[in-house]
Amino acid sequence: MKLDLKKLNLRQYLSKELLYLTIGIAVYLLYKYLVFSVPIHIFIRTKVFGVTNPRPGEITYYQMIIWFTTSFFYLFIIPFIAGLIIEGKNVWAKFGLKLPNAKKGLLATAALSAFMFICILIAVKLFPGFGKYYPMAKFAKTGVSIFIIYEICYFLYFIGWEFFFHSFML
Repeated sequence: MKLDLKKLNLRQYLSKELLYLTIGIAVYLLYKYLVFSVPIHIFIRTKVFGVTNPRPGEITYYQMIIWFTTSFFYLFIIPFIAGLIIEGKNVWAKFGLKLPNAKKGLLATAALSAFMFICILIAVKLFPGFGKYYPMAKFAKTGVSIFIIYEICYFLYFIGWEFFFHSFML
């Protein structure tokens, strides 16, 4: 017996809210079990990045890069695609991603980012322990390009985290 998916209409049995909740729980469980899996980290580090003999501190760096990027995938990309399937073109407004005044928002973001950058520089100068603790992957301090990649991945992590818990699940 062949199952015809076109005739099977699950939407008639499930509300949008229940679909979102079901997808949210499934994605979060996948995230928790796959993102922190050591064999997956080793596979990605060796096959994707080509690092077979990591230097001291490099393992933590790659673990965090993998954690940050897979968090973005599981907590932003998959839920956004699910929302696109459920909502259609209305997905931007549904998740609060519509930019009513992009110019003002980008200007405020740039100003606040510059302010935070200055605050971080002051914190590093005033509190030596701050600079010793951050970034958490100490290997990121070994080069400018390595640090920039680390920070971009860290940014993606927060985009995914904020989207999942403040847009998708709400």
